[in-house]
Amino acid sequence: MNKAINKPLLIDGKEITAETKFIAKEKNGFVTLDFTFVGAEQQGREVVVFEDLLHEGQVIATHADINDVGQTVRFVEPSIKTTATNKADGSKELDASKSVTIQDKVEYKDLIVGKEYVVKGKLMDKATNKPLLVDDKEVTVESKFTAKEKNGSITLDFTFNASALQGKEVVVFEELYQDNILVAIHAEFEDKGQTVKFKEVKPEQPKPEQPNQDKNTPTSEQPKEQVKEQPQPKKEIQSKIGWLPQTGADLTSWISMAAGALLLIVGGVIFLKRKNA
Repeated sequence: MNKAINKPLLIDGKEITAETKFIAKEKNGFVTLDFTFVGAEQQGREVVVFEDLLHEGQVIATHADINDVGQTVRFVEPSIKTTATNKADGSKELDASKSVTIQDKVEYKDLIVGKEYVVKGKLMDKATNKPLLVDDKEVTVESKFTAKEKNGSITLDFTFNASALQGKEVVVFEELYQDNILVAIHAEFEDKGQTVKFKEVKPEQPKPEQPNQDKNTPTSEQPKEQVKEQPQPKKEIQSKIGWLPQTGADLTSWISMAAGALLLIVGGVIFLKRKNA
């Protein structure tokens, strides 16, 4: 019975039933019935088993309680969510080098404790929406694990040569299998959690060559040196009346003084001659 609607469970439009005949060897005992069907579309659904006991075609006992926990089973609804990062530093960017490792953390929910599962991962090229090829091969990883809890996580490491992937965005797709049956998948090209990017290295721009110039010739980058004229030491000249420095205004003053002194001497000589006469 489909518990959600309180009606018989239908698979391909048919009710799921089972029956068996037995001879009671004891007053009290039990018998088992197996209901075998495809349950791929029943995830998350609760199913209740109703039973009728017949003797010579007449119902002599029945057990049909839609809320009876003992009669109820639930189909699990496994789900996974993945987060891809650079294993080296936990970031979402990687260098396009010869050996890189993308680590994908796969978080799962609603698994059956004690059951063995297989998680399979594949790297996808976001630009082409196709599997990423390295040396013409897909980059895949898988791992088996036994669910110790209903909810948990597992990590997958993708190690490969990424030297040709500058500027590319890579998305990690994951699938979860139980008994070779796909029970959960996470495959979204636009999911940022599943995506990592390889850095794009920009080539260095060559510096323009400078024209050959004489080292002593100043260029626009080498300002001309300001050459200060060193003051020349004053040259002194000897005259009859002493030492005269040979500089502009000082020289004129000395000449005037010398001329005045010479006139006084000449005037004195003439005066003495006239007086003696």
